[in-house]
Amino acid sequence: AELAELQASFRGEQQRAVTAEKSAEIDRLAAEAVRKELLSYRNELAELKTSVDFYRGLMAPDELEKGLALHGFHVSFNKRTNSYQYKALVTQAGGKNQLLKGKFDISLVVESSDASAKNSIQTFALSDLPGFNGNLPAKLRFRFFQTIEGAFKLPDHLTPVSMVIALESTGKAVQKINKTFNWQDLLGAH
Repeated sequence: AELAELQASFRGEQQRAVTAEKSAEIDRLAAEAVRKELLSYRNELAELKTSVDFYRGLMAPDELEKGLALHGFHVSFNKRTNSYQYKALVTQAGGKNQLLKGKFDISLVVESSDASAKNSIQTFALSDLPGFNGNLPAKLRFRFFQTIEGAFKLPDHLTPVSMVIALESTGKAVQKINKTFNWQDLLGAH
């Protein structure tokens, strides 16, 4: 009788231990779900703050930031297509909402490992590269901002050194901007 009582008590304790383990696992999963959701909200908040700062800069720019500007330029590598994607954001700040017209182009400065090349450093219009997908030189026509994006492939014998962005507005107050980006800086540690 005492053995049966001990076995029943043991089964009861086992059941409570299993219940406690399941409860702890549920608590852990719930905490993980809350952590992931919180991280998602923080990322969304950061993106919204970036957007607000961007639009605030367009509507109320600093004195030094008025007119045509290259607000951002990014390049990334797509392993699936073995190509590079580029995206540029061109802005006009403090322009009294007037239509800005002009042109935008990108060139790639490369080092060639081809023995037949006369000069090891060469510059190519991005649109001359194989697998180019985009519209360069691009026509600028916007009031606040315009996004220019596309893709290209690099031949094996070319090693990128830098990319050069050339912007030029047309009209009464012509603005020219030439900006050079180091290839390693564009791609980070890639």
